[in-house]
Amino acid sequence: MASGAVSVGEGAVSMAEAGADRRRIIRIMPVEFGYGPLGKALHVARAIRSLVGDLVRIELVASANFRSPVDGGLFDASMSSIAAAARADAVVTMMNVKGIAAAAARGEKVYVVDSLAWLWDEPLPIRDLIHAYFYQDLPVLPVPVRNIAGMPNATAIAAIGRLPADVRNASQTSTESRLDGGTVVSLSGIEAPGSRLGWGALAYPPYILEALEHLVESGRLDATRLALFGNTTVLRHFAGSRLSPALREGSQGEFGTVARSAGSVVCPPGLTTIVECLRSGVSLKLLPPQNYSQVKLMKAFSGPAGIPAMSWGGAIEPWLQQATLPEPVGAEIVRGVISNARLANRHADPDALMALLEQESPVLDSSAVDSLIGPGDGALAVAERVLTDLLG
Repeated sequence: MASGAVSVGEGAVSMAEAGADRRRIIRIMPVEFGYGPLGKALHVARAIRSLVGDLVRIELVASANFRSPVDGGLFDASMSSIAAAARADAVVTMMNVKGIAAAAARGEKVYVVDSLAWLWDEPLPIRDLIHAYFYQDLPVLPVPVRNIAGMPNATAIAAIGRLPADVRNASQTSTESRLDGGTVVSLSGIEAPGSRLGWGALAYPPYILEALEHLVESGRLDATRLALFGNTTVLRHFAGSRLSPALREGSQGEFGTVARSAGSVVCPPGLTTIVECLRSGVSLKLLPPQNYSQVKLMKAFSGPAGIPAMSWGGAIEPWLQQATLPEPVGAEIVRGVISNARLANRHADPDALMALLEQESPVLDSSAVDSLIGPGDGALAVAERVLTDLLG
């Protein structure tokens, strides 16, 4: 963190502490579901820093369940509650409906970043609580007009996400951080399960990890040439002894370093990771989906972009890709598919997984990337608007 930064753990920065710092406060509150919202929070914070440096105070609201170390100096403070925090001048949330309500009740100006507006059945119930609504509107994922109806200052933005430049911990050598020609597997969709750390969130990691374990045990995959990213607590619990040496710390910075050096990432079809890799010239191979949005994302990206993808198997996935379902219904079906597999002690097919790992994956040029996710930098657009409102 920057000089004078405060890490508050279970509490919050006191009003007296924040009051001594006369800078305007921008508080960032991602919803605690998967890596995507937290990843976007980091990208928006970097964009703010790139524009104004330390002229503003940036705070992160995230519980201890968020296991992704962040760049030093990115946040001036982190907290798990805003109950005792000083009033923020601007609150930027990533689909955090409860956080939006809490900030609005404090009279704070709330800006919302929504990356799933294309998926909802109706607008989020936040119209009367927010100042501005940013929604990712991508060529491959157009947003229905109904989902932005009535939203104040609704603004379409480009995709958010570009892997950070080469970042290493001081204790790491260049060789340890890089993985030239190796295999990078990211289960980052369960990077930050938060309040949803239940059976549904815990069924997917062993579904993939046990298949990887079989490949290592059979000598088909070299564990020393493997890097595993995700929620470190969850991965340590489920990863067997053969996979333990492959576990990485899970930070966005280290992931960027390793992914760029390997040139390819194997991951579930989570939108933020897909965008990060596409924008950074890293090819992708898609694991089976973890949730309903990822079912739709796999269809959207594997076909037009030619990205290799691995199915669960059976008829349910193609049916879900074509079906038009309310998001909660689709989510429940996906949870059931994965949970039933685990209850039956099944894991992903090692042969299918090995075939995916060995498949060539295209690196898309900038025009092909723009045709999928549009040109521009959504994080920069959000940062510019917030700072214009705040500083003039």
